[in-house]
Amino acid sequence: MTPTKVIEVELSDPATSHACPDHALAKVLVRLHGTPVGFLDLPVTDGRLQDDVVRAAAFERLDVAGHLAVDGISDPQQPGSGWACQARGPQPEPTTMSVVLCTRDRADSVRVALRSVLASAGPDVDVVVVDNAPRTDATRTVVEELADPRVQYLLEPRAGLSVARNTGARAAAGAAIAFTDDDVVVDADWLRRLRLGFTRSARVGCVTGLVPSAELETAPQHFFDAKVHWSSSTTPRLFDLVDHRGDSALYPYASGMVGTGANFAVLRSAYDALGGFDEALGAGALTRGGEDLDWFVRTLTGGWTIAYEPAAVVWHRHRSDLASLSDQLYGYGTGLTAYLAKHALTARGFRQMTRSAVRGVRYSQGKHEESLEAGIDPALLRRERVGMLHGPLLYLRARRRVAQARR
Repeated sequence: MTPTKVIEVELSDPATSHACPDHALAKVLVRLHGTPVGFLDLPVTDGRLQDDVVRAAAFERLDVAGHLAVDGISDPQQPGSGWACQARGPQPEPTTMSVVLCTRDRADSVRVALRSVLASAGPDVDVVVVDNAPRTDATRTVVEELADPRVQYLLEPRAGLSVARNTGARAAAGAAIAFTDDDVVVDADWLRRLRLGFTRSARVGCVTGLVPSAELETAPQHFFDAKVHWSSSTTPRLFDLVDHRGDSALYPYASGMVGTGANFAVLRSAYDALGGFDEALGAGALTRGGEDLDWFVRTLTGGWTIAYEPAAVVWHRHRSDLASLSDQLYGYGTGLTAYLAKHALTARGFRQMTRSAVRGVRYSQGKHEESLEAGIDPALLRRERVGMLHGPLLYLRARRRVAQARR
């Protein structure tokens, strides 16, 4: 895979070229008035990506004209304010907002992530950093060095991402709670755009956002970027069980289409109604993942709506080496089938999954073939499938472990 420079271009800004001295290709996130319009893969000439090349490709390949029509203008650089693409929906925003950032022994990356969260947050936003079963006090030191009164540090000795998120949610003060990871950089407008997502419909209980690749220097990073839907979709959507159903025959259990755990927010009332995150799922548990997929399914089956708001952007740095990505995809596999096993144990889930069994096999095979066509190393896909075989048993073991801990 060719190393690729990741660039953002705002069409309403003055024209400029972009230096790419070490790259022959660029992946460009094109925005208009802050709203993502789409991605472009473009060649770099003589170490620079010229602005006129980006703009010509954007008008040719992306729906820039449609966006301009919605905003009632013909030129992206036409001055104005109150653009339709940034308008709120008919419902009120959450009155207050919190952020929960969970981490474990990644002081350098959590410093970067936390600084970006604080830059996105207003003075009324509280940020809870949950230090999950750490081996050192490095994360506490990072928080103390930043010395921001909006930040609360919590030590959670029990390992597990779901455990940490529940601990952070209990301490958060906001009417809505945003969750992100320690290996990201959030957009400056991230929290405002998440808040707007809650205005789209009366029953929005969860808002998800776009998670593009921050870096595409190695083959494993290209593999992961090509595999996941949430790294590239720039179309706002609503998801529910009535009027806004997902496209998959396995919906809502094929919930990866609605977002990912690195970038989502929930209403406090939805969190309380659903009872928090399942502590048998997620990184740090035996299952190693699936807690975000489980949360999205429970949100939908609980009668809530999920709003996908691609303008709420979180940049994620993917694993750069094959060994790390192989381990990650194994965890994706275990988490996927672990959470599916959980729902198959319910009457509703069992009925729907039984009815959809044949379509599920076809869907899985189709996704596998798409990954192969995208050039993903077959060894990585085999590793993910091994994880899928292990997931159900790991979930049963993890559930017993959680029950024993509670007793």
